[in-house]
Amino acid sequence: MTGIIIAIIVIAVVAIVGFAAWRYIQHRRSEQLKDRFGPEYDRAKDQYGSKAESVLSDRQKTVDEAGVKPLSAGDRRRYLDEWQSIQARFVDDPNGSVIRADHVVTDVMRSMNYPAGVFKEREDAVSVQYPDVADNYRRAHAIAHQAQDGEASTDDLREATLLLRSLFEKLVENVESRTESAVT
Repeated sequence: MTGIIIAIIVIAVVAIVGFAAWRYIQHRRSEQLKDRFGPEYDRAKDQYGSKAESVLSDRQKTVDEAGVKPLSAGDRRRYLDEWQSIQARFVDDPNGSVIRADHVVTDVMRSMNYPAGVFKEREDAVSVQYPDVADNYRRAHAIAHQAQDGEASTDDLREATLLLRSLFEKLVENVESRTESAVT
């Protein structure tokens, strides 16, 4: 009988240790996702509940598999010039400028090989790579749609331009100089 009791105790201990290890791994995964996604983690929790971590992991996998690459120097210069042109035209055509700015962000993302077919794909990719400006992108995109319908105020359009610029600057940031400054 002592052998059976010892076996039961061993099985119970193994089960408890296994459960504790599983909980620790889950906790670490949650903490890593919170650190990685910042405010997007809380947004996903609100939107998807218990499925949030799986959704965020799937987004990360999709972006990783896309093979995102930095812009070439020529593309980078072209997009920077186009952005300056958009800003210069804002005074005369704020609606058109915001609509064009939204399209340029999409074009940049496509050039970098982001999943960029529909807004949801772009929104998800931004939430993975730039979670600190993902909400800016959502708000700016919504205002750009209002602009297409002629329903956005000049203040809304100004805000959208600034919000889009926050993402645009991250996308076209010179990766080589960022890497060099991190080394020095």
